[in-house]
Amino acid sequence: MIIPLDQVVNRMDEIVRRVLGGEIFIYPTDTIAGIGCIGSNLNSVERLFEIKQRDLDKPISYAFSDTDHIFDFANISDEYRGILDLLPGPLTLILNRKEYSTDLYGIDSDTIGVRVPKGDWFLQLIRAVGYPIVTTSANISGELPSGSVFAINNELKERVDFIISWEGTLSEQASTIVSLTKELKIIREGKITRDIIMSLL
Repeated sequence: MIIPLDQVVNRMDEIVRRVLGGEIFIYPTDTIAGIGCIGSNLNSVERLFEIKQRDLDKPISYAFSDTDHIFDFANISDEYRGILDLLPGPLTLILNRKEYSTDLYGIDSDTIGVRVPKGDWFLQLIRAVGYPIVTTSANISGELPSGSVFAINNELKERVDFIISWEGTLSEQASTIVSLTKELKIIREGKITRDIIMSLL
């Protein structure tokens, strides 16, 4: 099933029901094409890994509606809080998770990857669902990610439950990944540069 991006707001109730029901979907982000599901449904997360042909021991990240939502599941020290000014935006933070966030599936035992992506419709969806949504690239593991819905692997598109389609090509530059679990470590430099991050500390 395909839902054009310009129809998402009017069909939000339907999309929320689908996501709460555990359905897996492809969607545009502020970086590359994403694939996700509600993070609290173990069967859905395992099925997502199967669709992507991704090893179950590899971590995934979660999209949150805002920074307050992140604090429900993770900790960040005061010295790094300035980095949160970059959210929403193309930034993934690896944080120490709170103990009760174990009902999010596909995470390391001690840490969690978090994002607050740009996109009002997506943040609205997360708020309506009330739970973080898996955010990982819409590709078969080992293949290059895509910014165009037409370039996504057909097998992947056929196996998801619905697609939020978009026109044109996304930025195709992945998010910057920064670990803040012990000391600040930039794991991958993307659209947000090291200099920008360091200037906020």
